[in-house]
Amino acid sequence: MTEETYLERTNLLFDRAVQTINCSRSNKDQLKTGIVDMLRKPQRIHHARFPVKMDNDEVRMFEGWRVQHSLDKAPTKGGPRLSPNVSLEELSALAFWMTWKNVIAATPFTGAKEILILIQEKINNHAGRDRVCTRGTCGHSRRCG
Repeated sequence: MTEETYLERTNLLFDRAVQTINCSRSNKDQLKTGIVDMLRKPQRIHHARFPVKMDNDEVRMFEGWRVQHSLDKAPTKGGPRLSPNVSLEELSALAFWMTWKNVIAATPFTGAKEILILIQEKINNHAGRDRVCTRGTCGHSRRCG
């Protein structure tokens, strides 16, 4: 038996919520299948590779992804995460939850999440992490807004 992923668990909880909503409504007012399918998966996924000048004057390449779950209310909101081991699937689930967090809080945003992969080396100082985060976020902002 395989372990359930974060995204599979998220989809299971979403299906239960849809079922609960539809049970309390007449057939006419139930959530339509197309709307449910649209809300299940992210609408946009961006990938970027970007150079960063390190403290020792070397230039290293990093990569990152930004998942935008829903574009119904622009702009999307969700901060970056610096990590060597977050999957795109987990990132999609985090963006999903950011959408619902923003809806419940009645903000004018929908959900997104960004991951900047730090595989090449560990960056132990704040200045280095800031440079990677700034370059990665700028790389995505040109395409994502």
